[in-house]
Amino acid sequence: MYVIMPSTDQVLSETAWHLRDLATDPDHPDADWLSLSLDRTLISAESTSYSISATMSLSLTLANLRLPTDLARSVSFCEQVSNEAGVVLTELHRFCVEVRAKVLDAAEGVDGA
Repeated sequence: MYVIMPSTDQVLSETAWHLRDLATDPDHPDADWLSLSLDRTLISAESTSYSISATMSLSLTLANLRLPTDLARSVSFCEQVSNEAGVVLTELHRFCVEVRAKVLDAAEGVDGA
């Protein structure tokens, strides 16, 4: 079983884009741009074995979880899907924490410079 996710570079680029967009937005002059950018950067993960997908923001908020529609097919199938969903969510959370740490380190480096 594999979990498909974007690359770290893709996510960092998207986060930087959100930061630039927010920094030039007159509707958010005093906003916490970093926090808003983390909220707006969504990462999706998909299972290669079942039609399971999940999306989480870099603020570590789960945005959605999609499971197969035929979950009630059998108890064993339901168990397999729930195990797979657990793997997808665990990998997604691990990846989001890793990328979030890089974003926060980079932001701290900019603020501290």
